[in-house]
Amino acid sequence: MTADQLQTLSRSVIETVWRSSWQAAVIALLVIAVQLLLRDKLPARWRYNLWLLVLLRLIVPITPSAKFSVFNLAPRVEVAVQAVPLATPFALDPPPGLSAHLPQHPAGNRWPGIVASIWAAGAVVMLLRIAWASLRLWRAIRPMPRVNDLAVVALLHRCCEEMGVPRVPEVLRSNDSIAAPALMGFWRPRMLLPAHVLDNFASAELRLIILHELAHLKRRDVAANWLVAVLQSLHWFNPILHVAFARLRSDRELAADDMVLSITSDDERRDYGHTIVKLVETLPPRRLALAGTVGILERAHPLRRRITMIARFNPGAARRRRVAIAAAGCMLVLLGVGLTDAVRGDAPATRPSRSDSAARAQPTTGPALSPQAVEAAREALKELLASGDKITPDRIRAAEGKMMEDMHRSGAFTSTEQMQSLGLDARMALAQMLRDAQEHAAPATAPSKEEEDQAFAMLRKVVPEVRFDNIPFADVIDFLRDITGANIFVNWRALEAAGIDRKAPLSSRLNNATFMQVLSQITRDVGGSNSVVDYGVNEGVIVISTREELATHQQLRSFDVSDLIGSQGSPDALQKVVLTNSSPNVTVSIYQNRMLVKGTTTQILEVENVLSELRRKDTVRGKN
Repeated sequence: MTADQLQTLSRSVIETVWRSSWQAAVIALLVIAVQLLLRDKLPARWRYNLWLLVLLRLIVPITPSAKFSVFNLAPRVEVAVQAVPLATPFALDPPPGLSAHLPQHPAGNRWPGIVASIWAAGAVVMLLRIAWASLRLWRAIRPMPRVNDLAVVALLHRCCEEMGVPRVPEVLRSNDSIAAPALMGFWRPRMLLPAHVLDNFASAELRLIILHELAHLKRRDVAANWLVAVLQSLHWFNPILHVAFARLRSDRELAADDMVLSITSDDERRDYGHTIVKLVETLPPRRLALAGTVGILERAHPLRRRITMIARFNPGAARRRRVAIAAAGCMLVLLGVGLTDAVRGDAPATRPSRSDSAARAQPTTGPALSPQAVEAAREALKELLASGDKITPDRIRAAEGKMMEDMHRSGAFTSTEQMQSLGLDARMALAQMLRDAQEHAAPATAPSKEEEDQAFAMLRKVVPEVRFDNIPFADVIDFLRDITGANIFVNWRALEAAGIDRKAPLSSRLNNATFMQVLSQITRDVGGSNSVVDYGVNEGVIVISTREELATHQQLRSFDVSDLIGSQGSPDALQKVVLTNSSPNVTVSIYQNRMLVKGTTTQILEVENVLSELRRKDTVRGKN
């Protein structure tokens, strides 16, 4: 793996972890707010269920966008993370021969790799702590004997039937190192009952303890506890999540208590509270931490809160049903606003102000760029325009190399650090000047058919990965030019007249998508619900403009359909199938085994897809 690939991977991991972490923290704060607002009106099991939304957000890397998402209130939280690579539309490698004159130092932005290393180190330390605690627990339970007391075994079977647990767990007699009853293992569940509990607690008290551990088994709390431990290790840097996980564990015990109380009588409910207090009083001062287990007395649990909940427990079925419906409504609301992402590119589009227009009338090179870099970029632009030839990505890269050499000869920089700083400024300035010049010039001279074919081939090209968050529309276009080498022209005047802002933030995550799919998503996102933005091919250039403007530049493409005419029966039958599955405004005619299609680029690509699908079906029928 190259250094650039490693840096890209590091940035991607950090962005994903950070985004899920801060959004989960927001959801956790919303859950705490709902719990504080409803207080005792919220049943214990629903208090715990609300925390599952936090876990779900940490597990799911991508969430759908929605206008009602709470994250619309913070639409630019990740601009600083993503803007650096996209603001640099060209590579920063020095031209051949130049690096030999400079001292060699590691180049590029090292911060993503440093941050990723720090995060990974912290996660590894946390995971190793869990592994070590689990190993200690495993070593502690190995010598523990199985409980063979017939009375205890019979009581366990009755409790399993009462709780509705089909699988009876194995019961082990634990020593003082694990002095509180606990449940461990989700593949092979085992219940740990301390010797002092088996010897000193009455049968009725032991029954309540066993019911509590079986409640954990029925609710699959051991598996959830492992998941929480892993997620807490991965998000060790987020203090809000540490608080959230502590409250989750607390509410998990309350939920288990609630399940026990729901199947016991009034007298047993009073005894349940006394049993918990008695357990606390009999615990030794030091005991082994119960890693990988859940138990009736998990450490740092607010005992007073549990006793209060037990005393106020109301078994009324009608009331519990109404409260459960209200709690489910709260969970659905949090699900809608928390497990959705902010809408990208649908921000209110405003016409540019007069001050903005005046600013764009002059070449802009971004904030705080070096005067030396701006002057070098201006000279490079003059040379690019002097020949009158078409400006291609190769010519731009050559101009950049020459610009760097000229700056070095003039003494603008004498070290790698200065080369990186001034070189970045110069390239950014040149890119902005080219964009400004592009706004006032339409694509030049009619190209050859080969160039037209190359433009359509570029649209069918597969892009391995497209990933950006909250990046302005104009910067996204620069990013696409950079990763594809495509000649893209944006008709900013037409777009701004239609109310499309070049600064509208966009987000996208696509893997192994064609370039046309990438453009379709971007134009759809920036166009919002009106869908006024589209792309097309005009004179061999990929053009992004309004649909109305693109409709005035229709294309004429020819396809060989000799193989399809036979399978469809006749030219008229093939023409009817294509028209049925294409846009209504496209013109299709067949002449001497060739199909002539007239329409916009999107319409032509639709027809091409229809023909490809017909050929695929013919191939499948031939194999059968």
